[in-house]
Amino acid sequence: DHNIVNSIKVYPNPTDGQVSIMLPSTNEVKITVYDLNGRLLLNKVSTSDNFIINLDKYEAGVYVLKIKMGQNETVKRIIKK
Repeated sequence: DHNIVNSIKVYPNPTDGQVSIMLPSTNEVKITVYDLNGRLLLNKVSTSDNFIINLDKYEAGVYVLKIKMGQNETVKRIIKK
């Protein structure tokens, strides 16, 4: 459902370290973060509609955020300054 995927907010982007994710519902969501080499950095499952990921310990660069809610999945790029 494109409405669910389009209503996901990821901010700030670019970020200094913390990224907030606002989701349209509180159904179970799986959040994964990868570097551009495909290495898994973070893997979380949540039932919250507001989620914060912390990239402080990672170097500046581009990261891939994958958000999966049921059958819906979206991929966003995060830039860490």
